[in-house]
Amino acid sequence: MIKNLDKIVKEWAYRVDDGQPNPSNSAHLYHLSQILIENQWPFEVIDELLQNLNEVDIVKNKKSGNVYSVQNHNPDTQDLVKKDASPEDVKKVDKGEEPQKIKGEPKPPKKNALDFENDTTEDIVTKTGGGEFKETNQEQSVERVGKYREEVFAGKSSKGGGDTTAQEEMANMSREIAVQNPDMTKEEVEEAMWKEIQEKYPDSKYAQNEERTKKLIKKSTAGVKTIKEVQSREEYNYGEQPPGYPTNTTDAQIVRDTLLTEYEKAKASGDKEAMKYYENELKWMQKKATDKSVTGKEGDADTMMIYKDKQGRTRVLYVTNKQGESDMQSNSTIETVSLATKENVHPDAEAAVVIDIQEGASQMATGFNNKYVKKSSQVIKENREDLSKVEDIIGKAAQAQTGRAEFHSDKPSEKYLNDNKKNPEVRARLLGMDNPPNDDPKSPEYKEWKKKVKNAWNESEQDFTNEQVIKASLDSTGTGSVQGIGSGANGVAYTTVKATQVTRSIRNKVKSLMKKNPTMSQREACEAVANDKRGKKGKEKPLYGGAFSGDDVERIMNNKGLEALEQEQETRARSMDGMYEETTNGLRSADVNLYISQGMSEEEALEKSRNESGPHEQSYTTGYMERMHWMDYISGDVDGRVVGEMGENSHPPRHIRECLAKQTGFDGDPNADPDKLKEHILKNVRADSENQTLTFVNKESGETRTLGNDTHRLAGRNEKMAGAFGPDMVKCLKSKGAS
Repeated sequence: MIKNLDKIVKEWAYRVDDGQPNPSNSAHLYHLSQILIENQWPFEVIDELLQNLNEVDIVKNKKSGNVYSVQNHNPDTQDLVKKDASPEDVKKVDKGEEPQKIKGEPKPPKKNALDFENDTTEDIVTKTGGGEFKETNQEQSVERVGKYREEVFAGKSSKGGGDTTAQEEMANMSREIAVQNPDMTKEEVEEAMWKEIQEKYPDSKYAQNEERTKKLIKKSTAGVKTIKEVQSREEYNYGEQPPGYPTNTTDAQIVRDTLLTEYEKAKASGDKEAMKYYENELKWMQKKATDKSVTGKEGDADTMMIYKDKQGRTRVLYVTNKQGESDMQSNSTIETVSLATKENVHPDAEAAVVIDIQEGASQMATGFNNKYVKKSSQVIKENREDLSKVEDIIGKAAQAQTGRAEFHSDKPSEKYLNDNKKNPEVRARLLGMDNPPNDDPKSPEYKEWKKKVKNAWNESEQDFTNEQVIKASLDSTGTGSVQGIGSGANGVAYTTVKATQVTRSIRNKVKSLMKKNPTMSQREACEAVANDKRGKKGKEKPLYGGAFSGDDVERIMNNKGLEALEQEQETRARSMDGMYEETTNGLRSADVNLYISQGMSEEEALEKSRNESGPHEQSYTTGYMERMHWMDYISGDVDGRVVGEMGENSHPPRHIRECLAKQTGFDGDPNADPDKLKEHILKNVRADSENQTLTFVNKESGETRTLGNDTHRLAGRNEKMAGAFGPDMVKCLKSKGAS
């Protein structure tokens, strides 16, 4: 029940000019938003309500052929004619005229939708990622792209100095080289990329490590095929290019500033056609290149290609970059997964049931980390004497992981220990102050205590060793604000996670070595592991940078308290097991209950649930397809706008459509019948709860095709679901890429 609903409706009617509120009237919606703000509704709830009120779909009844407008499209009984129809389209339908689908316009986001009639330049900047707007013409965009790429290779960009962003910039280079040298072979492009890195970025770690860089280059050459795709197909509208174009970048702000400069120029000259064009370009930029905080949904573009179309206008291609077709395509928190499912509830499903099942999963996932902190706190207390003997080693272990590789020559990273020193509980213990008054950081008593700790810390000139920081961190676990796993000052427990991952790995290596060599003593095995090096001959790298001596490794092996703490981390890592099965089985049970309520016997309901995906299960499948962006690919709405680069292959949306159709036995044309393909997939693709996959089973042959993986896991600090193409889709896509 909405609080004060009657009061809100009456006030809304009073404020609109004719006393009859109309959700299609923007002025009326403005009055409603003001009333809701006055009634202290949360802004995100207001945004969602207004968006839902304003969404009208135009559909065609499958049986009668009648065309009409509805609030929610039912794919079982209606073909979608137009999503989010305008008031003008609705009027046409009322007059018996059927509107045409408009291609090329992205669906408005659920929050921060661009409103070019009322938005100022500052508003547009905020709604497209924020930051400082810099007027950027064609020449300046090329210059800014070059400077940003220099920062990436120098490890100084805003995205950090990791290989991921550098590899994405390599993919950008491959496109630019392919434009200038269209007849080059893949091998020649790879060599040209290596030469460019050496010449333009000679001081970078990539220019100085040929073996490592060439491995990255080999996985970044899909740009060659992307250029051929863009130049040869009409939907990209690729025209003659001025000097420096096309230019490619990983920096969305450069793209935004280039488009916004063109928009402001058109606005100043009164060129309405150009204004409309760049409004649409900015909408695409917002959809594909901003993060979840802006629109409520993560954009999937990793790199962007700015080019000129055949009319001489600036246009952008949005590219997702992966090392191969098997790579993870979607990495969503459980909260995001639940939201995606709730937003795609099937019209015949009971929304409350779907929401209850998904929220249960979300709450369970949130509880995993809190449970880990509580359990590890108990382990620390029960084994405090044992752990006090290895606090120096835990300190080393907390600094040993500098990336994903266990064997490396990197310097120890103090990031996690420095984060711990920002935590008030850790600071209080280091300074010898009282413990927090309670475990509620929002309480007045806690806030007063935290203020005293902060003042004392700022006045202190003491310097603490890593061993002291670890001791304070262990003793703080489970007290005050240290109840879960966060980041920064809230990352105390996560430091323990990272450290025990290292010590557990070392322990397993010693055990494995002794198992392979039964006559080897533990001491000998510890020395061997401590001195182990891996890599190309002459360039071998030590385990964790050589941080651990043989004595350190033996102390790890002999410390039962540390082993118990490691076990808690192992339990945390396995804690996602069973969640997928619980969620999907819950949705299937809801389908069975729905069928029974419609008059089926229990046996009939179970049989139908076994043979086809019901409304509740389809809600999950649709959510998965949204997270993987398959819905966009199927609809054709992003044709000419996006490309997926995977290793050496480039995949436009039609590749995804065609492979989905092939793997599911769709007998229509996937490029001409997107709605029928979507309906076919949703009814026939099932969630395999045992293997955490989406599969299609041929009812005649029994043959199974795996379309997608959707794996529950704990990634870093968060509970995640990793979405990826299944092996049958991977095989199909690779075949298309090769051809």
